[in-house]
Parts: sequence; structure tokens; C-alpha cells
Amino acid sequence: MAIKKSNSLINLKEAARISGYSSDYIGQLIRQGKIFGEQVYVNVAWMTTAEEVLKYKAQADKEPVLPANFFWEKIAAGQRIFLLQIRLLKFFFRNFAYAYFLLAILLIITMFLGFFIAPFTQVILADKGGRPAAPAVLGESEINPDLPVY
Repeated sequence: MAIKKSNSLINLKEAARISGYSSDYIGQLIRQGKIFGEQVYVNVAWMTTAEEVLKYKAQADKEPVLPANFFWEKIAAGQRIFLLQIRLLKFFFRNFAYAYFLLAILLIITMFLGFFIAPFTQVILADKGGRPAAPAVLGESEINPDLPVY
């Protein structure tokens, strides 16, 4: 990089205001050598020129943001996620193999209770008229005429 005149240097806060980037990012660009900058005080403050910041911004706006190998990185990320899902499925099937057996037994018991026991409960809960017991509704005195109506 060419050496610039020090009288046109601006601090990173002013460069951030001009460019729209954060001052930390501009400092990072200076340390990476992408734009000109110099330290005014040792290990304290970086300074750059407005021309350098605006030139970098114009160049960055023209260039695509995606890296050259973006497509292959996406495929690799998808492969990593797929392999992680496969490992999780293997772990689940290896460690919880009996869970499906227990789930099937619970399903059979529930079906047995629903289809064979539930119809008999209506006969047991039937009132004296032989009707199945109806759920109690507030204000209905037909179920038990001795109860007051609210």
C-alpha cells in the first residue's frame, strides 16, 4: 500500500459514519491490509482516509457476496446435517428398541379398554329408567329431582 499524507487521515468513528460499516469492521479491514490505515499511537487508535473507505465500499458493492465455493459448502453442510440425522436415528433405534414394543402393547390395551370395557360402563352407570347415564348439566333437574336448580 502506498503511504498517504497524514493530514487527510480520519478516525474509525468518522470512517464508520461515512461508509455505513462499523468502526470495528473498518479496523479489521485495516489490519487485514484491505484498506490503508495507520496507527497514530502505538496499540491505541487506527486512522484511515475517507477515499480508501469509499473505494473499498464501491468495490465491495460490485463484487458478489457469495464465495466461489459457496455451492459446494452448501452441499457439504447438507451432508453433515443428513449424517447427523442418520446418527440420531441409529442412536434412537439402538437405545430405544423396546420403546416400540411397549408402545404397541399400550396401544392394544387402550383399544381393548375402548372397545370392550367402555360399552359395559354405560350399563353399569345407567339410571333406573334404563337409559345410559347422561353427563350432568347445570340447571337440569331431571337427573335428580331432589337437587336444587341453580
